Amino acid sequence: MLRGGRGGRLLRHLVALSVLLLASSALAAEPRALLHVVDDQGKTVEEALDLCFHIDLRTDCKRLIPAEEFHTPPVFYSVRIEGEHHGPLALRREQLQAEADGSFRISVARKALLHIDGGLRPKPLAISLYPPNDLTFREPAFRATLQPSATAVNVPAGEFVASLATA
Repeated sequence: MLRGGRGGRLLRHLVALSVLLLASSALAAEPRALLHVVDDQGKTVEEALDLCFHIDLRTDCKRLIPAEEFHTPPVFYSVRIEGEHHGPLALRREQLQAEADGSFRISVARKALLHIDGGLRPKPLAISLYPPNDLTFREPAFRATLQPSATAVNVPAGEFVASLATA
């Protein structure tokens, strides 16, 4: 048995190295969950969606193609999903509940066409939508600007508190 001096330091270094190797192999083996994306009616989304995962200090964006299997990164802080006719939706990792098979099922609202009547506007119109249970109204779930010549914009379907203001 090695004791004290150089032998003791060598043993400590070997133990530390083995712990690091075991920890890194455990992190690399962490599973990547299968992701199922459905619309607000529970139907599979049949259009490409952009998924942006926030990982550490970077954002990793991928395009989810219909009928292709998609796995989440092993570790991520949050995800943002949007398509031409769906979303946007932003969820933190802890808001996702794993299914019995370990996969995630995320429901992304379809977009609806919001018509704004009232004649010609001299300035753009800022549109912000907030969840009905929002207590602070600091960060909208959706934000868009409607140019003076436009009368409609695609917004997420569902119940929201709307704020309209000239920009």
